[in-house]
Amino acid sequence: MPLTFCPNCSNALTISRGEPTPRHPLGVNRFECRTCPYQYNLEQSYFEKTPMKQKEVEDVFGGKEEFANADSMAMYDMRCSVERELSAPLPPCANAILSGGW
Repeated sequence: MPLTFCPNCSNALTISRGEPTPRHPLGVNRFECRTCPYQYNLEQSYFEKTPMKQKEVEDVFGGKEEFANADSMAMYDMRCSVERELSAPLPPCANAILSGGW
């Protein structure tokens, strides 16, 4: 397994294509250091698979605590018997008739 860091200066190696030869007319891929003359020809296929963990996605809006810390004012709405109105564009309404909002 080839190194991915230069053994001379410890910088990360990059992949480049080497000069064409009679054996490899298109050139061969190689690891090379950008700061020193180190090169390592890749004669065979090389890949490295790194398993990644998926991050848990948090709710941006919604959920049980959506309006928990929202500003509110005292009010009574006779249509849906809500005793306080939240300072939000569409506060939750208990009445199914007003399902579109206030």
